[in-house]
Amino acid sequence: MGQRLRRLGGATPGGSWEAVFATPDPRLRAVVLGDYQGWMERGNLPVLRRHLPNVMVPVILNLGPRWQVTSPELENGKAVEIDSFLAGMHDRFATSYSDGNSFCCQINFTPLGAHRLFGLPMAELTNTIVDFAELLGKDAAALLARLHDCDDWAQRFTILEHFLLQRLAEGREGRREIAWALRRLEMSGGAVQIGDLATEIGWSRKKLIHSFQRETGLAPKGIGRIYRLNRMLSLLQGSERASLAELAHESGYYDQAHFNRDFRDFAGLSPRDYLAEIALDALQTAAS
Repeated sequence: MGQRLRRLGGATPGGSWEAVFATPDPRLRAVVLGDYQGWMERGNLPVLRRHLPNVMVPVILNLGPRWQVTSPELENGKAVEIDSFLAGMHDRFATSYSDGNSFCCQINFTPLGAHRLFGLPMAELTNTIVDFAELLGKDAAALLARLHDCDDWAQRFTILEHFLLQRLAEGREGRREIAWALRRLEMSGGAVQIGDLATEIGWSRKKLIHSFQRETGLAPKGIGRIYRLNRMLSLLQGSERASLAELAHESGYYDQAHFNRDFRDFAGLSPRDYLAEIALDALQTAAS
């Protein structure tokens, strides 16, 4: 990790926030999505965030107060207190809650990268959140202790990267057919048919679905729905004039009603209510 750190910061209701980013080693390109992230928030007002499904496996390495989180299959959807954690692939929304103060590192892994680094069938982690220390035992304890002892973001990211590179060298690469199928789903925005994927790979439909779910956490159809939803969200947030029906069609939905049903399944509320929720959060941050 030879890149300079990038920093952002600003005000929040009752406090302030700072985010620090660093680019991972190129050897981790297929494993880590985007940058390493460092996050610090200080405030006296509680913060509740809604997290919609995405094709990634986030890991939060906590250096501050514990989190309150919910997940569809975790304690029947009730909020639980947790320290550092990994969130498996979700097909429904989850939430995180803090008292206004947080301090952590976040790494977003590709589903196949997480499968390789942690050596678990990702289907066992679907729609749930697991304690990072319980997941990796003494390796996690040693990593977290070293991160806690640092007072510099560059050193923290260096420690983290050495840890990931070592696990990458020890991990076993998944099936290339699954990586290819996942890429096809991504490039098509979730529009490619599962039967076509199976035919192109030379597998049966049943084998593709089983292997795909084992290594990513969701079946191809579920991940295709998430890609399609995320495309719709990017269009929705970037358009002020197009109607929901037009954007739904452009994203590959049969009609607006189909999109509305999918969105409620994922987010727990309507598209317009969700946009109002994130707009209010942005307005409160800007106003403070």
